[in-house]
Amino acid sequence: MSGIRLTRWHWGAAALLLAELAVALLVLMPRPSAAYRAQFIDRADCWHGGEGGDYLLGQPVVPRFDTPEAGPDGIFVCGWLTLDDGAWSLGGGAHLYFRLPPLAGPLRLELEARALVSSSHPVQRVEIDADGEVLPTFRLANRDVERIAVDIPPEPALDGALDLRLRFPDAVSPRRIGAGQHRGALALFVRSVTLSQK
Repeated sequence: MSGIRLTRWHWGAAALLLAELAVALLVLMPRPSAAYRAQFIDRADCWHGGEGGDYLLGQPVVPRFDTPEAGPDGIFVCGWLTLDDGAWSLGGGAHLYFRLPPLAGPLRLELEARALVSSSHPVQRVEIDADGEVLPTFRLANRDVERIAVDIPPEPALDGALDLRLRFPDAVSPRRIGAGQHRGALALFVRSVTLSQK
């Protein structure tokens, strides 16, 4: 009985079959990057890789488009539209990320902020989660700048980093409510942010 003779055609067919199997495995068990997963699978409003800015407790931070406080190397890592005197939240969520020395004890976040409200859209709710710990929601109904204080328990900052995710369920386009021409959804204008120990 003569042995099976494999030709180039057989080897090519085997290579093609292996390639098809590899593609099928990628489809069945994808391994996307963290950024891809956050944006296209989890549908996160924004994603950052935990860069954030070094922060000195008690120091007010004013986000400006021409300073390092805005962007992936700053405190306002994503979800912000920075201007020359502060930053608007952009879309349904944004992050503040602080790199800190390891801390024991509760913290207090203070924001100097105002809301995008009008007679037809009278309230903006702001939900905050600190590394997975849900904090009380606050409501803003004032177009003037006011000081908002939020207490943060000690656990989220024990590892030397604090990732605050802000969600804006009432974000709306200024154009839609007659408060400007911007078409994107805005909610909160932050003039400064300060984090301190209680």
